[in-house]
Amino acid sequence: MDAHNFWDVYFGEYIDLWKDVIDAQGINKLLYIIMLQGWSPNQKLQTAKVLRTQALNNHK
Repeated sequence: MDAHNFWDVYFGEYIDLWKDVIDAQGINKLLYIIMLQGWSPNQKLQTAKVLRTQALNNHK
């Protein structure tokens, strides 16, 4: 993301989501839209909470 580009800051996530939906197969197209942020078809949920916990555990 280009932090100095207004369009990228405000609409970049929607553009990335749209690209994921277009590339997805079958039911995953719908699931990209209705599931939590960080959801992916490989069932590896990467929410901020999960990433923060992993980082704190790795730091110890």
